[in-house]
Amino acid sequence: MMTFFKEFNDRTKCIAKNVPIQVTLEPLNDRTYRFYLRTPTVVWFIRRCARVPMFSSMAKHNTVGSITLAEVIYF
Repeated sequence: MMTFFKEFNDRTKCIAKNVPIQVTLEPLNDRTYRFYLRTPTVVWFIRRCARVPMFSSMAKHNTVGSITLAEVIYF
């Protein structure tokens, strides 16, 4: 278990804090494991840029936030 934590920390040290990472842990028959890291969804990045927790339920009628070109380039 400690080797998993060390390897996970090594592979995720370049990722900013508070960014959710999807992890798939695959145990193998010889008591070893493989794990895969996936980036957050695009929706998460858009919500973060627009500073809104949830999108509008009436998408074509209500504007709940906006994103500037500089924010798109930065993220």
